[in-house]
Amino acid sequence: MKYQLSSYKDIDRVLIPFLEEFPLLTSKYLNYLDFQKAIEILKNGEHLTREGIEKLKELAQKMNTNRSFKDKWEFTQKHCSKAVITPEWIQGFTDAEGCFYFFIGKQKIKG
Repeated sequence: MKYQLSSYKDIDRVLIPFLEEFPLLTSKYLNYLDFQKAIEILKNGEHLTREGIEKLKELAQKMNTNRSFKDKWEFTQKHCSKAVITPEWIQGFTDAEGCFYFFIGKQKIKG
């Protein structure tokens, strides 16, 4: 199944309220906040001006891997300690981030 949002209006009407009700629990929440700002720029028509384009560029330049470790760490320390990890969260995290697994094996003892 594929669910697709094809306009910023759909993103504002469907995705933003969903993510407000079910917020991200990792530092990706910081990207969401910047993404939300970008949607506001589009809604207000600011993207049609040079200043609006510059605002969008600034937001994009600090998202994802461009965000500093310090910003991610500080956010995680404040925000994620309050998180309740449910089975649904684990499923969503796994679906979005790839996979995670664990291994139980025999411990090698050095003698």
